[in-house]
Amino acid sequence: MRYLITFALATAGLVYVGPANAADTGTIRGQVIDGNTGEPRSGARVVLVGADEDGSDRERATASTGHDGRFSFRGLATGDDRFYVVDAFFQGGLFVGRPVQLPPDTTTPPVIEATLRVWETTTDPTVITITRDDLFLIPGDDGVSAIEAVAFENSSDRAYIGRGADTDAPSERAPSIGFALPGGAEQVQVLESDLDIPELVPAEFGFAATIAIPPGPTATTFSYRLPDPAAQRDLSRPILYPTEELSIHTRPPLTLETNRLTEDDERTIEGTTYRVWTSDESLDSGDRLEVVAIAEAGVPAALIIGVGAFALVLVTGGAFAWTRTRRTTSSRSRPRKGPDRDAVMTAIARLDLDYEAGRVERDAWERERARLKEQLTEREPAS
Repeated sequence: MRYLITFALATAGLVYVGPANAADTGTIRGQVIDGNTGEPRSGARVVLVGADEDGSDRERATASTGHDGRFSFRGLATGDDRFYVVDAFFQGGLFVGRPVQLPPDTTTPPVIEATLRVWETTTDPTVITITRDDLFLIPGDDGVSAIEAVAFENSSDRAYIGRGADTDAPSERAPSIGFALPGGAEQVQVLESDLDIPELVPAEFGFAATIAIPPGPTATTFSYRLPDPAAQRDLSRPILYPTEELSIHTRPPLTLETNRLTEDDERTIEGTTYRVWTSDESLDSGDRLEVVAIAEAGVPAALIIGVGAFALVLVTGGAFAWTRTRRTTSSRSRPRKGPDRDAVMTAIARLDLDYEAGRVERDAWERERARLKEQLTEREPAS
């Protein structure tokens, strides 16, 4: 668990100040700065949420930044099982921080210095362009699993907060960027993202994130399930943003009928060959992509591995190498894995903090927490 402190500080631009050996409370303080200029930002609302790793003893505090952009939260409990998250709300946008801890083994009260970057915001959806969208369809006996990697770009110098956002009365759960899904999709889960996405909210077209989208390129990979296998399945969906390139990859026995894509050369990834359908031209916002997946009779289904393992093969095998080259090196990039148990504990803590902040509904929180606890039990060494 000790590595989490180093991990959080190193990836979030945090600096730990203080020697080692025994204080009950500490301080998280810092500054909100403009992401473009680096200058202090006044008028930001900073929210701190804390909880023990088992979800108990929750607390919440808020502060507002003045001309120097500074904020401070004092008298916070220390401990290896205590997590804190500091988020900034500015001009209707949510700019999230990462979980941090206050070490308990210090002779003087520990101090964590945090820097939160914000941008002026925009509700204009034309600043968002999908530069590439790769969808993998994985057939199985109980339906189809899908993994989708989306690279998008905010071409403005402002953070995009969603076309329906209210900058005068911002909501902590307001949707920002949306992702379209076919009808009946379920079990949506973010696998990797350049951004820390604390919550997904349902929408009539699929789902949306609630975070502000900063200027520049961003990559996000997510998965979902299409239950109840059928000979034909409608995968049609709307095009939410101008899309420069869209491809769908299938494995036998699936083939596609579609209005905007044409069958391209086959593609081999880690020794497995896929049929690929690709857009011949860019797609406009408001278009509709008509797609029907058809299971060909007499064609045996290929050996299918679990969606999580499949995603790992794709990511580590280079199928999404374009997301690696497009990633920024900012403090908001998602770090690579640490020890499994600590990664699950961090996920539980983040989930609990998001629930306390009202960003996750109770039933969704209970389901996800139970799933993570089950993972934790599986990772415990046998006695």
